[in-house]
Amino acid sequence: MLSRMPQTNRVDPRAKQLKDHFAAINQAPRLAKQSPLIASSHLERLIAALQIPSEHLATNPDEQIRQIGKALVLALFMAEYKKETRDTALLQGWLFFWYAYLDPISPVSPAPSIASVITFCTDTSNVRDFLHQAKRWVNTAHANDSDTLRTLHSALSQENFGKIVVSGLPRRPSDSERRTFGNYLNAAARVLALRLESLVPELLEPAAGLAIERAETSPVRVVTNTQTSSQEPIHVSPPEQVKWVAQWMASFGSRLPGLGAPNLSHSAFMERPLAFQKLRGQPRAPAFLTGVDAEAKGMSGFVSGVLGSGRTALLKSLTRRYAMQYRRQPEGILSFYFSAGDFVLHARNRRSVHDFIVDTLASYGGDTPNIEALPEMLRTLDHAGKLLVCVDDLYRLSDTDQSEVWSQLAFSPAVIAAVLPWQVERLSRLAPRAHIGMVSLEPLAGQEQMALLEHIAVATETVYDRRAAEALLCELPSLARTPLGVIILLDQLARAWTDTTQVVAAALDELCRRAGLPLPSFEDGAAALTNEWMHLQTAAYELMVTLHQDGGYERLNGQCEVTIVPAMVENQHGYKWQMNWEQAGRTGLFRPVPHPSGEGLALIHRDLTCYLLAHAARQYDFVFRWQGRELHPEAVAILEQAMRHLVNLKNPQRGFDIRRLTRLPRMQPPPPNPKTKWWRGLFPELFRVLS
Repeated sequence: MLSRMPQTNRVDPRAKQLKDHFAAINQAPRLAKQSPLIASSHLERLIAALQIPSEHLATNPDEQIRQIGKALVLALFMAEYKKETRDTALLQGWLFFWYAYLDPISPVSPAPSIASVITFCTDTSNVRDFLHQAKRWVNTAHANDSDTLRTLHSALSQENFGKIVVSGLPRRPSDSERRTFGNYLNAAARVLALRLESLVPELLEPAAGLAIERAETSPVRVVTNTQTSSQEPIHVSPPEQVKWVAQWMASFGSRLPGLGAPNLSHSAFMERPLAFQKLRGQPRAPAFLTGVDAEAKGMSGFVSGVLGSGRTALLKSLTRRYAMQYRRQPEGILSFYFSAGDFVLHARNRRSVHDFIVDTLASYGGDTPNIEALPEMLRTLDHAGKLLVCVDDLYRLSDTDQSEVWSQLAFSPAVIAAVLPWQVERLSRLAPRAHIGMVSLEPLAGQEQMALLEHIAVATETVYDRRAAEALLCELPSLARTPLGVIILLDQLARAWTDTTQVVAAALDELCRRAGLPLPSFEDGAAALTNEWMHLQTAAYELMVTLHQDGGYERLNGQCEVTIVPAMVENQHGYKWQMNWEQAGRTGLFRPVPHPSGEGLALIHRDLTCYLLAHAARQYDFVFRWQGRELHPEAVAILEQAMRHLVNLKNPQRGFDIRRLTRLPRMQPPPPNPKTKWWRGLFPELFRVLS
């Protein structure tokens, strides 16, 4: 139940000053230099009082102020959240303050409307970043109290948080509800102001000197400040409509693809070495290689990689980085990310990408003045080389739709599209541009795999055993070469039990979900298999027989993957796939390979091939024996890995809960503190036994 406070239209002066203060900083970052929050005499005191690690303090003044505000909110929020009788209204008010002023979902002056903030917070997936920050604050504040850490981490689970804080928020608040929750926000801001006033009394004095920008609909606005000297250059601020685009992209790019849904925070993204190749002319690489850019002209090209290689994460991270930069320095580049499938209808109707951007944002709702003027503003930015268009999933479109999309995007000076490696040559011929480049997402090396796993584990606060992780990375070399494979490994390592076969099975499910194929169901026998998996099992059996023959590997010409042909996909006897041959080639799960019968499609991962070989061997009661024959060493390695999978599949103890072996009660996992993870020392040996 929501606790109700008296509804009133009066706002405490302290709360209003605090809200105006953060609104001014968000809209004019240069004003942060005059803020008393970061004055040398106050900053050290605030860092100590709010437990902000000095080594993590930002360098930009406006970011420092946001860090101070977030630490203040988290300190008060967790103090109230720990109580048995919580004030739900205050908790919701602080959550609204977070997404209205500290990490705003929309830059509408002086802050996003309370209605849009309420709608945003009704979806618990939108507030995961707040939960993540709260857990990090708890880890710092209670590092020496394992019992409190465990209790608070359990209380901060997404389910509990949804029941305590988010439950009851209306998706479409009425006028009365907007006033009620607006009062909650004002009451929470007043508590924040009183706490901050006790630390920095000078902040809320009338002479603070921060000028608040008002909402305008003119193309440009000038930010003024009463304390600005006459010699200081005047900065031109972008119109509210364009700032709305930047804010929406910053929020949209903060969620990266995970397992099943975009469920990873942007903090889970880790930069890695990228290969840039010039395909035509003298193209330029975007900021993920060259740092901050002033304009986007000459950046057109492709991001090339296989399924799960991190193309979407790279484009979203790039978009968010440019959006965050644009919010602080409007002279830079504005980037917009979208899926190619969403743009097809606009391309067919010869509507510009600028109209598409406006239609997309309008469909999600929001408050911005004079949105009709936004397409022309975006067109002006585009012609000036200030708009970078990032197109994802272009490889999923048919050849005709790809041509339509590329033809319509030809009017934009800078377009980057995510494609499959074997599509680059054809698409580069379709692109009527003088300068085209390609960024290749190369396979992860050994050290990069472990570094990425550790980075994501820290970002998601996942507990795992390092030695078990190293063993899996070595056992599944093909799967671990992609970021998606590393994410799947980490997900399996956090479970009660796992082995190599279970990891590959989970990977196959996730890859099929992304590719649009039906999930495999091997356990119920061949009769339960769909046409797709019946054909793949047949191809696996043929490969297995070939590998067992003398000179069989050599006859494959190095193509030792499970391979399908058009006759399987478009079978004339009623065993057709749910998609045709062209659609199967666009799933990303297969790569084109030569085949004696003509064209073929092979699985992209060798580890998936070995897993299917094991299932084929179990189905046909095949025995992996090749003694007495001189087989190619590569064929022996493939068959040996398939044999290990077959042993696991026949192991009656697979899936045994490791906690039953250690006689530990079912409980929440310990916090990510090495000193408290004594039980994990048992895991590597048990992992070896179960594998």
